[in-house]
Amino acid sequence: MLLLFVALQTPAFAAALFFEKYDWNLKPEFENVPSEGQSAVILKDLKAIEYFYDEDYNTLVQLYTVHSKIQVNTHEAVELYNKHYMPMNRVLGIEDLRVRVLTNDSVREIDEIDLKDYQGEDSYSSYKYFAIEGVEVGSQIEYIYTFKMMPKLEGSREFFQSDELKLNTEFHIFCESKMFFNIKCYNGFEEMALDTTIDGKNHYFAHIPKIEPLKPELYAPYRNSLMRVEYKLDHIQPADEVKLFTYEQLSNELNSYLRANISKKEIKALKRVSKDLKLQGMSESGKIRATENYIKRNITISDTGGDELTSLESILEKLVASQRGVIKLYVSLFDMNDVNYRYGLTSDRSRVTMDPEFESYSFLENYVFYFPGVDKYMAPTEMLYRLGFIPFNWSNNYGLLIKNVKLGETIAGIGDVQFIEPLAYDASEDILNVNVDFGDGFDNLNLDIERTLSGYNATFIQPIFEIIPESETKIVVTELLNLSGKDVDLYNFKLKNAGLDSFYLKPLIIRGTANTNSSFYDKAGDRDLFKIGELIGEQVEMYQEDERKLPVENEYNRNYVRHISFDIPDGFNISNLDDLNTNLSFQDQNGQDTMGFQSGYEVNGNTVTVSIYEFYKKLALPIDQFAAFREIINAAADFNKKVLVFEKG
Repeated sequence: MLLLFVALQTPAFAAALFFEKYDWNLKPEFENVPSEGQSAVILKDLKAIEYFYDEDYNTLVQLYTVHSKIQVNTHEAVELYNKHYMPMNRVLGIEDLRVRVLTNDSVREIDEIDLKDYQGEDSYSSYKYFAIEGVEVGSQIEYIYTFKMMPKLEGSREFFQSDELKLNTEFHIFCESKMFFNIKCYNGFEEMALDTTIDGKNHYFAHIPKIEPLKPELYAPYRNSLMRVEYKLDHIQPADEVKLFTYEQLSNELNSYLRANISKKEIKALKRVSKDLKLQGMSESGKIRATENYIKRNITISDTGGDELTSLESILEKLVASQRGVIKLYVSLFDMNDVNYRYGLTSDRSRVTMDPEFESYSFLENYVFYFPGVDKYMAPTEMLYRLGFIPFNWSNNYGLLIKNVKLGETIAGIGDVQFIEPLAYDASEDILNVNVDFGDGFDNLNLDIERTLSGYNATFIQPIFEIIPESETKIVVTELLNLSGKDVDLYNFKLKNAGLDSFYLKPLIIRGTANTNSSFYDKAGDRDLFKIGELIGEQVEMYQEDERKLPVENEYNRNYVRHISFDIPDGFNISNLDDLNTNLSFQDQNGQDTMGFQSGYEVNGNTVTVSIYEFYKKLALPIDQFAAFREIINAAADFNKKVLVFEKG
């Protein structure tokens, strides 16, 4: 990006910066706004970004200004808004920070703001926050701040919708007149206009008087549905035809980086690893799995920088690498052992789905490999995933995948945006088999339970048995067998395929034997009640009456199979077996089942076998199919409440 630096190192304007002119109302008047049933109302939401050449830093920087005003209408809103967190990534300095609280009879500006540090969920996220004292129900919180930051020209985004009503939303981008941005607005946010009348500046802007709240809903792509803006620097005049920060450029840069400066010493070390792993003679799938297991079990990924974290020699010696260093190690081992692969990046659709029509590096969050020979993906830096199973929120999404193309003596990286198909429903199964023995009476039940988990259903469970202490294993098994919270004695259990060696290769199987004197049983007069539905465990309920706003999105396709068998004690009959019968399924336009819930029973002599099948074959559904989806979800919840009535006769 040397040309970019040269093009922008001489400022094209001397006009005052936005934040130097912008201010809040110096004589504010308190006006209580009708709450419209909202716990809080956002009266002002302004975000302004300004790019300029900073002579002190001798580089292009950006100023990021935020001005917010919030009316808090409930005690819950007071607790939520009396602290404000500010992300500090890329921040060089705080240029302005002011806070005040308005009531109907006072305006109190906070003179001393005590900034405290807060570390986010990952080491990349650092924050500062300040507490706001004296906030009461009905008061208004107002703050304004400006950060000087390193610019993120390659792609960024701003969200403008939340679960609160917003009454005055503004977004501004100021830059030199020779800088032009590519901007895309989503989910109904007003298209940004461009004003070129300011001397030496371009000004992109949008103003929306009112944004309705959007509440989170179960099984919904919430963040993807919020109003937002994606933006990135497109070109600099006069070189209009030279597009900046393209996927083609990134593909070549990544390819050059991953293949640069591999020394003879490093090649020797790579050959030693290949030999130790016995990769020669393995199938392609075997080579991939062995390489992945070796790296994930031995190499620690560090969030810090440094050349040694990208040096293959240092990585293989010290077993510590950066993310890019790990990718370089994968690529080098795959190249050496003739593995056919594509590598690239994708987003997490739970935050934002990658838009195939808008090139922005902001979508490129997570490294991913694709292997055409075995038609499987791999998440190279995610410890809890293995070949064939990437984090489920990366699928049903797009990704930039780069393949190697030999051009003469060099190898070029050619990038292409491709759709990452979600796995089929039968790749992630949950199979439950329960045999119930009533013994001498209904108040003394013996249970033989076997549960089999595969695919994503086992992701956060199968590996933990290598980590948790033995004393906690029974607690976990009790919960997995749907016995948690019951008055049950789990007196015997066994695990099969527990641990990383079986991860995504063999299903986790949990077997247990238990006895209970009170759970799953009740009595009503002279009738004995068997709470058979509770054996499948608690289920999600969606008995909502509010109008659905969002389409349906599952985490992953999945399949449930449950069998419950028992013998009817001599001298008894069951008066309501037919209550177990349910047959719900829904088809797409081609007549193929997309989801369903079916339950029924068979009687063979005194033995009753109840079978329940529940499946979700399609990850995303339009809102007009929500009612059908809810019916399936609630069918499982309804079954959980089923009770069989035993009568003497």
